[in-house]
Amino acid sequence: MEAKKEGKVPPRIIYVVIDNTPLPDPTTKNRLGIMAKGKRFELVCEEIYHGILQIPRASEAIDLSKWSDYKF
Repeated sequence: MEAKKEGKVPPRIIYVVIDNTPLPDPTTKNRLGIMAKGKRFELVCEEIYHGILQIPRASEAIDLSKWSDYKF
């Protein structure tokens, strides 16, 4: 609230959850939630980095060739 009054960008709150605690509402501005339980430290840091910069995570390469004969 103080930052808004002073015309500054409010700080971002980062939740790093290491148990089964639910994350806050994802629509709340200036909040970033990371589910860290069972993840390597490196991956958690990467998620925080991408969340802060709002860079979408790269998806893994998926081989779709096994589905080439699939019919809907």
